Amino acid sequence: DYILPSENKLCQKFNASREPVRKALAVLESEGMIIRKQGKGAFIGKNLQTAKSNGGYLLALILPEYSTSFASDIIIGVHNYCSDTDNRYILLPSFVSSLEEQINIQLARKLHCDGLLLMPVDNDAYNDALLSLIVEKAPCIFLDRKLVGLAIPCVSSDHFLMGYNAAKKLLNRGCKKIALFTFFDQISSANERIQGYRKALEENGIPEEYIVNIMGINEATLHEKLQFFLLKSPHIDGLILNSGKISASAIHALQMLNKKVGEDIQMVVFDENNTLINMSMGIETEAIVQDGMKIGYTACELLVRQLTSNERPPQRTFIPLLRN
Repeated sequence: DYILPSENKLCQKFNASREPVRKALAVLESEGMIIRKQGKGAFIGKNLQTAKSNGGYLLALILPEYSTSFASDIIIGVHNYCSDTDNRYILLPSFVSSLEEQINIQLARKLHCDGLLLMPVDNDAYNDALLSLIVEKAPCIFLDRKLVGLAIPCVSSDHFLMGYNAAKKLLNRGCKKIALFTFFDQISSANERIQGYRKALEENGIPEEYIVNIMGINEATLHEKLQFFLLKSPHIDGLILNSGKISASAIHALQMLNKKVGEDIQMVVFDENNTLINMSMGIETEAIVQDGMKIGYTACELLVRQLTSNERPPQRTFIPLLRN
């Protein structure tokens, strides 16, 4: 049986504290990939041994989080692909931490995973493990987003189209002052949505743009940031929001200002099934939803094809939107 290095040695190897190392090992243990024996250490589990011995590939799926419906759909897509084929996968959450992302990449390679499916963390600085994927030409597919300067193939939606269509929806409803709440960083998805938003405004002869950076804002205080912006900009009549969590904060902020969604202000949300919210709260929002399951499934297909035939995937593979 192969024994893993101790927690102390893993911390030294990856230059990390104990907490993220313990979290990564706990995830592997819960999936049966490793077995811990008191007083002896952690050993490769039967699930990982089976995955490596049955002729299939072992893939590592690394996500910043899996609490959103989009991330959950990606996991389902990867799971469905591996169920349809003779392949296996392990799920390694990075908890929106660049350090834990680095640990997970190194851990996946330490466990001899054949390829990586990675949704990069929102961060302006690239960790060493990410850069090593380029240098060593490791089989890897980015999910949902690209990173500036890193030539790693990516499977995603057309984020430019998402930003463009979101703005067009609001323009068609008569909105003239449209605010986009998003992230400013090196992540391509946010930047491409901004470009699409700007293109729609330009085509309709609207020079004013309102792009609000919510990068790094705590969820608990996000509604206060939104409320402050809306107080300073009472003329805003349309909102484009990056996720369901942000939409909940926006609805809270609007309620505090005695404004109603669908009447005083129009709203479009990315990646959120808004039907239940609309019915339960008596409001009217629109949603643009990505096909996370198809993104996960297609990424697996491309990665395994690369492993099998050494066929390099295209730099971008666009998956049609599930709901536009």
